[in-house]
Amino acid sequence: MSAAPRLVLVGGGHAHVEVLRQFALERPAAALIVVLDAAWSLYSGMVPGVIGGRWAREDVAIDVVRLALRAGAQVLHGRLERVDTARRAVQLVDGRAIDYDRLSINVGCESAGSEQPGVVEHAATVRPLGAFLERVRSGARGRVVVVGGGAAGVELAFALRHRPGVDSVHLVSASRTLMPDRPPAVAVKLARAAVAAGVVHVGGRRAVAAEPRQLVLEGGDRLPFDLLVWAGGARPHRAIAASDLAGGAGVVPTRSTLQVVGHDDVFAAGDCAGLVGRPLLPRAGVYAVRQGPILAANLRAAVTAGPLAEFIPQSDFLRLVDLGDGTALASRGAWSYHGRAALRLKDWIDRRFVERYR
Repeated sequence: MSAAPRLVLVGGGHAHVEVLRQFALERPAAALIVVLDAAWSLYSGMVPGVIGGRWAREDVAIDVVRLALRAGAQVLHGRLERVDTARRAVQLVDGRAIDYDRLSINVGCESAGSEQPGVVEHAATVRPLGAFLERVRSGARGRVVVVGGGAAGVELAFALRHRPGVDSVHLVSASRTLMPDRPPAVAVKLARAAVAAGVVHVGGRRAVAAEPRQLVLEGGDRLPFDLLVWAGGARPHRAIAASDLAGGAGVVPTRSTLQVVGHDDVFAAGDCAGLVGRPLLPRAGVYAVRQGPILAANLRAAVTAGPLAEFIPQSDFLRLVDLGDGTALASRGAWSYHGRAALRLKDWIDRRFVERYR
């Protein structure tokens, strides 16, 4: 009798927690190994609520180790350094190598801008989430500066403005409007909410460096801070860049089956991957969540030579931005709404997601 194939999952992102949940219900015909750099996965959509005091840390944390053990997996703790497809092995930072017959990667991405001078030393970058949350909760006081005008930066700025001990919040963005990828009506509502909350938007200014207790803007102006939060977008995971899997955008190119192009035995999902022939999807957890069931089905099929399903991303999705004052801003397409009902909907969606993995 031949040995069961080795199925290795690297990372505990949104797609993989769903894979593990399904594998706990019906185990695959494989020897399952899960590689994690953290035992707990924090649900990113609820982290601003933790910072703002609406949620406790345990409310947003998913025990990935427990999920893996329920699925009958061997759990290895380590950080991915690179994937060696020629050897069919995963190389970890500590020197260990894990051979695979089938591999799935769901390691997310890293904070863009951390290569800017002084950012690593003086800023709290949003990735990895666990370390970021602890640094912000212990250091949020006085003057806070947030870099990044996307949804993450906006939510964090509003949450911090309502946190006790914070005197002021400046939100710096290279774009002149907040969340510039959304329709103009969204930017108008965000601008009004920022004024009402006392969040000062410094728009059209690029942050170029961080120094002790001051942020340097393009042109030489400086903003003083007691806490600097860096939420300025995302860049590819360094382990992906170090492997032979990365495509032109620095992410892993996959087909609609989530198989890596040129490597049928490797799958990838979430922010570390991109579908060939399509624009790079927004860095939003909704896509990884929707990839989870497809990935679980295809990993199961890959070890039994069964037919594979396709992931077809939706063209748009409902975006719910917590404004920290008991309201949220909802938008989809040209439609938008600001009010308490939007926050109630966001809370219901978020709680339902986390409870699914308890």
